[in-house]
Amino acid sequence: LFLGSLGAGAVFTVTSRIAGLDPVASGSRFYGYDLLGSAVGALLVGPLLLPLLGVQNVANAAAGLVVVGTVISLSSPVWRMHEKA
Repeated sequence: LFLGSLGAGAVFTVTSRIAGLDPVASGSRFYGYDLLGSAVGALLVGPLLLPLLGVQNVANAAAGLVVVGTVISLSSPVWRMHEKA
């Protein structure tokens, strides 16, 4: 549990460093966006999406969003900046 939490938190700092941004300022901003997204997601899923779509469909949609987000992130030019060096 600790290693997973540590890795999830380190994503913001590592992403900031790869992008060449100040890791403290941009990492904090990324973390704030993550918290905001989590809060909005929690407010939408429980009272709205689960009753309308059911657990299986919501879980499938969440998995699909993770895959789409991963593909978008890995195809981003930010990740290719280090390949030119």
